[in-house]
Amino acid sequence: MIYPITGSIGLREAVKSFLRIAVQEHALDTFTDELAFTTTVDAKAGATITLTPLADKLRLISGAANLDANRVDVHKVKISMAFPKARLTQPPSRKQLAANFLDDVKGGYQLNANWRAAYALCVVDGRSREDEFRNLRLDPPEVTCLKSTDAFFPRGNGTTSHLLTGSRKDLSDEKKGITPQ
Repeated sequence: MIYPITGSIGLREAVKSFLRIAVQEHALDTFTDELAFTTTVDAKAGATITLTPLADKLRLISGAANLDANRVDVHKVKISMAFPKARLTQPPSRKQLAANFLDDVKGGYQLNANWRAAYALCVVDGRSREDEFRNLRLDPPEVTCLKSTDAFFPRGNGTTSHLLTGSRKDLSDEKKGITPQ
């Protein structure tokens, strides 16, 4: 059976909300949302039959049948959006590298936008599963999603941050021949 879906599911409002939040100073650079929508399918069929009556006989001369069916499905879609970081147009100076090292120490990792969006989506999905099944995992989604997201996307960009860790210090150490931990 063909199942056409047409109409709006609310994605436009989610994108508008993300953009409104993202332009604020110190706003998060990832945004996740769960959209729920329904689809309804109605089907109707009817048939009528008429027979010619015979003289002096009791016979059925007409009949009708009508069939009605409908189906309502609830769908949920989880979305995750992340702004990409601006690319550097020129190599960083020693002063900028020193400042970046301090940012790394404070947790300022320069992570790939695809990695950030996939990680945020994984965490939200894990949390909603825990809520739905009322069952906690041994490790929280924030921990288990690191490995699964790393399997699909590199954390860094390879030019300003280390591909595997997203750390600028690890990239600098790798260029010096020091293996990141």
